[in-house]
Amino acid sequence: MFQVIIQILLAGMFIMVGGMKMMTPKEKLSLKMGWVNDFSQKQIKIIATVEIISAMGLVLGLVVSGLVILAQAATFLLATTMIGATYTHLRRKETSNAVITIVLLVMSVWLGLNI
Repeated sequence: MFQVIIQILLAGMFIMVGGMKMMTPKEKLSLKMGWVNDFSQKQIKIIATVEIISAMGLVLGLVVSGLVILAQAATFLLATTMIGATYTHLRRKETSNAVITIVLLVMSVWLGLNI
């Protein structure tokens, strides 16, 4: 049951955050997310797409029993994304943001190993 809660939390969070990155212009994102200034608009959209697709994989893994492997792949894709996010935040000396991405990384890896 705990695994399902983590799966739903990660899916919901990455759908919201990925959707926000997808729909919001870089200039507006940069007001709250300084890291976007290090990336092009296209790169930000790619990051958003990866987050949304991964979240959809988590959801499909929950509702379609034969797609558990998809959910596992999604968790490792999210973990890889969070490694990049952690690196970016540490490089920018954004320690509190790096801690958040490390927590999401650990949750993603744990989920992938326990689905």
